[in-house]
Amino acid sequence: MPIFQRELYIEELKARYEEAVGYRMQPFVEAMLVDKLENGYEIDVLVNAIEITGWAPRPSAHYLRAILQRYEAEGIFTWADVEADAIARRRRAELKRTDC
Repeated sequence: MPIFQRELYIEELKARYEEAVGYRMQPFVEAMLVDKLENGYEIDVLVNAIEITGWAPRPSAHYLRAILQRYEAEGIFTWADVEADAIARRRRAELKRTDC
């Protein structure tokens, strides 16, 4: 990834993080997100993880890290992967409701 594009992405992620979580991004969070970008995660996937973090009762860097660990474990690296995961999670929830 070209350095200028990486810098633009980092600024976007910082702004989204501050908006979602309510405070500035710590350096270790920035390093974690840069690592994910450099290892093939799409920017939209990282923004999605930040938004989910913002919806948490107690949003934190640790919550974001847990989301990204799940994404890595389940092979979620692209926006298409996020969408497929959301569909699968809805189906499992529907099946659970119908089993009751």
